[in-house]
Amino acid sequence: MHHKARYTSGETSKQIDVYLKIFRQGVCIYRDKECLDLVARWPYEIIKVNHDWTDGLGGSVEHKEKFGATLDCAHKKTFRLIQKGLRRRDQATYIFSTNYKTLGGLIAATAAFLLIGLPLFGKLMEQTAIFVPRSAEEAIGDRALESMAMEFKPCQDVEAERLLNKIVDDLLSHQDDKDMKVTVHLYKTETSNAFALPGNNMAVLTGFLKEVETEQEISGVLAHEIGHITHRDAIKYMMQQLGLSALFSFSGGDSSSITKFTATLSGLSYSREKELAADAYAKDIMTKGGYGTQGLINFLGRMDETDSEMMKQLQTNLSFLSTHPETAERLERLKMDVQPAKPKSILTKKEFDYLKNACAAPGKKKQMMSPETKKPPPQENTNKGEGLEI
Repeated sequence: MHHKARYTSGETSKQIDVYLKIFRQGVCIYRDKECLDLVARWPYEIIKVNHDWTDGLGGSVEHKEKFGATLDCAHKKTFRLIQKGLRRRDQATYIFSTNYKTLGGLIAATAAFLLIGLPLFGKLMEQTAIFVPRSAEEAIGDRALESMAMEFKPCQDVEAERLLNKIVDDLLSHQDDKDMKVTVHLYKTETSNAFALPGNNMAVLTGFLKEVETEQEISGVLAHEIGHITHRDAIKYMMQQLGLSALFSFSGGDSSSITKFTATLSGLSYSREKELAADAYAKDIMTKGGYGTQGLINFLGRMDETDSEMMKQLQTNLSFLSTHPETAERLERLKMDVQPAKPKSILTKKEFDYLKNACAAPGKKKQMMSPETKKPPPQENTNKGEGLEI
């Protein structure tokens, strides 16, 4: 006799309909009703109940050694037959009454944990970043750069990186730590972004350079990212994610954690507190440096206009759930009583135009000359492998 169930392999989250044959030693899982196409054999010793039978929900068992591999049973008889063959300690999870008061209490407790408990735990894990020595952070930064090179194609444009570092060095000269150094790494992609990496590294994507309209917009965004680097926000974020991962898996991060962490940076939105702190830092050094803040205000305002109206409305209506500050709030805080009449520029127009077209297609580069050497800029190595917050 065969029984129906829903199977998840654990390799993906996709569920498929399967047919089961239940034996004294375990369960055989088949794709077809005739039970000819075998998917897997599950001996009882590697099976445990994932969640107990509940009317209306069914029951589920899982593979002990393959995380995420489950069999969901909609028929009580099928679930009970499998459950009966299991060891006693594997036959049940915690069984709760399904009356409305109990379920209501569980939902309230879960909501409190998600809204209060998790953020507090994440904040606590962030603070462990103070125990990460600079040497270790630099090693993590090297690993993150290796991962970036797999995610995005490095832009082998020495002149463009020199110009970006020139802006960064000037910005750094107006902040308190005169010994601080930041290294800019350029990546060729249409994605418009720039973001901090551990170890005083900054990633700039060429899509961002194509979007800017003035040198002051570049300076403003880079100053904001220097703020994140100064506050060590990237390593704090990593420690937070490793802590949350350990909380849910009951184990620490493995050697691939840095790669996973780097991959998330492209969609990373730091907390409201961190974003506003980075903005305040940027405002301070841009004011001292004579850049003014109008460039950053213009860029953020223009990017905000491209966001979907639905997302902006959602952020406004559910602001109590959003950890990222609204752009309007950021723009208001970035305003200066008096903007400089002539904002500072350290690039010539030719250098700025060159930077906007960093890693341009070969056909376009023929029309451009390196402002320093008067020779065509270095061509990127097309043999390199193909490979994140403003």
